[in-house]
Amino acid sequence: MKSYELRIFHNNKCSKSRAVIKILKEKKVNFETINYLNETLDLLFLRETLKALNENINGVIRRNEKLFKTKFKHINTDLNIDSIIDMLKKNPILIQRPIVVIIKNGKVKRSIICRPPERILDFLI
Repeated sequence: MKSYELRIFHNNKCSKSRAVIKILKEKKVNFETINYLNETLDLLFLRETLKALNENINGVIRRNEKLFKTKFKHINTDLNIDSIIDMLKKNPILIQRPIVVIIKNGKVKRSIICRPPERILDFLI
């Protein structure tokens, strides 16, 4: 019996995201992908994911993305959670990937940005 659900914010064009999925498949871990570029973001789920990160939430923003460098280059300080969610809602291409989320009993318990992809191995333990 499965004790938790696993979801991954995934962009198939991203080699790191594809690598995490490959690792999960090799380990025979069931997961659900969130194709955030093609789906409407669940903002409540995104908020809970950010709260459950075991690292600085500003890491979820792809600051090397061309859009960030042109539209948000003036931002050089840490943003609060509401500002980050608003930015990502309007510009989902700026979501760092892959983000893996563990859900237990319907609640987000832990999340991690899997860069490098091998971080998933310690996260699953």
